[in-house]
Amino acid sequence: MDSCQTDVVIVGAGAAGLCAALNAVPRRVLVLAPDDPETSCTELAKGGIAAPIATGDSVALHVADTMRAADHSGCEQIAGIIIGTAVEAIRFLEGAGVRFDASRGSPDLHLEAGHQLPRILHADGDRTGAAIHRALLSRARASEHIAFRTDASAVSLLSGTEGIAGIVALSENSTPLTIYAAETVLATGGLGQLF
Repeated sequence: MDSCQTDVVIVGAGAAGLCAALNAVPRRVLVLAPDDPETSCTELAKGGIAAPIATGDSVALHVADTMRAADHSGCEQIAGIIIGTAVEAIRFLEGAGVRFDASRGSPDLHLEAGHQLPRILHADGDRTGAAIHRALLSRARASEHIAFRTDASAVSLLSGTEGIAGIVALSENSTPLTIYAAETVLATGGLGQLF
């Protein structure tokens, strides 16, 4: 059985996995992406991202719209936490190279769905997911602390004396590979069926 060691192992190379990898600097990161990382489901995401960045908008107004659109079936506190970090998330994506659509130096904000104010950002028109994924993947590939493995698939978590100690994977020729890591991140999106 082959083995290797890293500070952080991340299973998945979509937006969540790549953001985790980029934020793990200066720790050594191994991203396990069994398929070509460019075929992530993030690439397929259409539409845009909502954030209260317009003049006159606020987290409270955005939360109110979200709760109304959900017929008050969601958790207002959780919605507030998520929406409260939306502007920071947009700034992180811009710093990673995402270019949101803009005109005359201001972001193009759209009014969609249950929002009462324009707050939807798009990148590359309706191909926001692909634009985000391309920028994050490019930044991750250029980062010295991140390595990719595309020749193996995670099959189980590796238990250690103090919890999870990494993963066990199978290579393309079914050779077992043990990846020891201080931190393990599962970022498999729909594949993990945690929705």
